[in-house]
Amino acid sequence: MLGCFIYGEVYNALRVSFLKIGYMGKLTFPILLNLMNPWVIIIPFVIFVIILFIILEKFGL
Repeated sequence: MLGCFIYGEVYNALRVSFLKIGYMGKLTFPILLNLMNPWVIIIPFVIFVIILFIILEKFGL
C-alpha cells in the first residue's frame, strides 16, 4: 500500500519526464511495418494461433 501511495504522489512529476522516454505515440504492427491493410497481419496471426491450438491439443497440453 505504501508503494501505491508513493507512486500516486510522484506520478505528475514522472509523467512529464520519465514516463515520456521511449513514447512513440499510437504504434501498431501495420504502422510499424508500413502496411496499408491490417488484415495482412491479422490473417497470418489467426492461422498461427489455430495451428498452435491444434498442436497443443494433440500433445495434451
